[in-house]
Amino acid sequence: MHAPSFREDHGISFEHWRHLPGIITLFAGSPRPLESHMHEHKRPRVSFLIKGAVREVDERHRYVDTGPTAVNFSPPGTKHAHQILSPSLICLCADFEDEFLMKAGCEALLESPAVFKQGPVITTMLRIQREIRSFDGASDLVLQGLFLQLLGEMHRAGQRRNPTEGPAWLPRACSLLRDRCLENLSIDEISREIGVHPSHLARVFREYLGETPGDYVRKQRLAWAAREIARTTKPINVIAAEAGYSDQAHFARHFKAGVGVAPGEFRRSLRI
Repeated sequence: MHAPSFREDHGISFEHWRHLPGIITLFAGSPRPLESHMHEHKRPRVSFLIKGAVREVDERHRYVDTGPTAVNFSPPGTKHAHQILSPSLICLCADFEDEFLMKAGCEALLESPAVFKQGPVITTMLRIQREIRSFDGASDLVLQGLFLQLLGEMHRAGQRRNPTEGPAWLPRACSLLRDRCLENLSIDEISREIGVHPSHLARVFREYLGETPGDYVRKQRLAWAAREIARTTKPINVIAAEAGYSDQAHFARHFKAGVGVAPGEFRRSLRI
């Protein structure tokens, strides 16, 4: 079910989808490549790219390219422009009231823009995308909880990207695990790469990130698999194998636990 279009801005049409306490969700779409003018939003905005490719340019002419299943956070007043690089675009946006972020204890998010391409932020947003099409009596409450979880994961991911109290090598270790999550890296290989003892790596990882390196890699693999299911037509058993799962049933259980739905149903839910 689609709501009627209520606004068009810079050639992009917006459809009002849901209005929750403190949150307005919108679907945005463009049937053609285009470039918007420099603009800013009055409210904090999360944009989740479902289909297409976008380059976002800030007022200093710095840019970030994003593809399907990327999440972009823009604080209010952040001047930016969009260049749609693909033949068409579909994204899900959520505008938050400042008070909502503050009540959630996430006012630190208002300090700077951020882009998330993997990890729990993405899997939580995928659950929101699926739930937002549900209009049963509990869906508003479920969505509010998921959006709070999303903000929490964004806040946590920001801390993980720059752990101020952790050792200097920790961000590098996280980056290594994210970039090479599909490889069967051993903890000894990671330790040699960053120059620390394996037991020290494991202890510090758990102390500052609250999980083991193996748990961290598993989340990255599931996020990668979700992106592949969303943006390709590859069979799910092939994606499961590429993500390191020899048992498809095992993959399906982990995927459902992380995303909230089985892989096949998830792919069907993305058809717009």
